Amino acid sequence: MKQKVLTLIVWLVLTLVSTIARAQFSGADYGSDSARVAQSAESGVVVDVVASTLQTEAPAAARIAGTAFAGALCGRVTDRWNSWAARAGMMTACAAGGERIGAALGSTAAPAITIIVRLDSGRTMAVVQGDQQFQRDQRVWVLQGQGTRIVEARQ
Repeated sequence: MKQKVLTLIVWLVLTLVSTIARAQFSGADYGSDSARVAQSAESGVVVDVVASTLQTEAPAAARIAGTAFAGALCGRVTDRWNSWAARAGMMTACAAGGERIGAALGSTAAPAITIIVRLDSGRTMAVVQGDQQFQRDQRVWVLQGQGTRIVEARQ
């Protein structure tokens, strides 16, 4: 029995670690699914740049691993309890707590910036993207398609 529980825990940890690794894209990087996608482009001027943070949620595997680990741990601790109702209640509470711990440990935060641009059309927009350097009064292109991003306008 201990061997099966240990194997399950190792499998869950490996699954958790493999799902946490993700590509981080800045304003100039694209994922492979963004290739050959038409985007409209409008020129404008950067009005302001504000430091921000991109928070990503934990993948389901991280929350499941936390749930399973905490539930298994509580099951092991409460295996000698006589009351099945108390044991089930404790394991449920531990599993819920483990899910929250997995969600907290599996989430990530990356530096980003919010770029506020006044478009040549007169409209103003703000875009949050990966950590890339822009200065006030800099000419930029605002690309809009599947998503919106800002890139440097080259003279």
